[in-house]
Amino acid sequence: MRFNRWTWFLLLLALPPLTFACSDEEPGGATATPAVLDDLAPALPSAEEIGQALPSLAPIQPEYFQGPRTNEDEVSTAIDPTKTQQEIDEFGRVTGYEGSYKPEEGEEEILVGLALFETVEGANRWLQARSDVDQLVQLYGPDAEVEEFDAGDVGNEAKGITATLNVAVTTVILRVGNVVAFAQVAVSQEDVTGEVTELARLVAEKVQALLEA
Repeated sequence: MRFNRWTWFLLLLALPPLTFACSDEEPGGATATPAVLDDLAPALPSAEEIGQALPSLAPIQPEYFQGPRTNEDEVSTAIDPTKTQQEIDEFGRVTGYEGSYKPEEGEEEILVGLALFETVEGANRWLQARSDVDQLVQLYGPDAEVEEFDAGDVGNEAKGITATLNVAVTTVILRVGNVVAFAQVAVSQEDVTGEVTELARLVAEKVQALLEA
């Protein structure tokens, strides 16, 4: 049985705005323009690349979904659509793109997403708002098990999050310039934090190469 992707996809995409402290430091990274978005689709890894980054789940089927993740999509799947629209306007999200994958065997779900922002600052604030562990626990309740793990030097910055709600989810959310991306594996019974970090690193490198082209 294929797992309902929207059940675990909420963790990053359906969150309302969270209160968080912004750093006084100016976030770094190359800046893409909205027109570059058409060229961001190649930042989605191929099934073969997914398998190389996630050897415990290989081989991987070709992506079973790939396409835009618009602001309208963001609002329509939000816990609080009104607040999410306000956040989109405030942070300057332009649009996004995503791809979903599955191993040839097993129930795991793999998702890679990209979101383009008008500015680096807006992208940075979006990342921070969706990776605050304390507030994620507060949002999902005392039964949620949410922990942060070290994602290393992926992109300009990155955060790793493991969460157990109705299923186990491992995510690395990262920023490269004014693009926020994430790599996520759900329904895995094993510790895949290292492998998800490698997948996120691959995505960050592909985004960086496109922004510098």
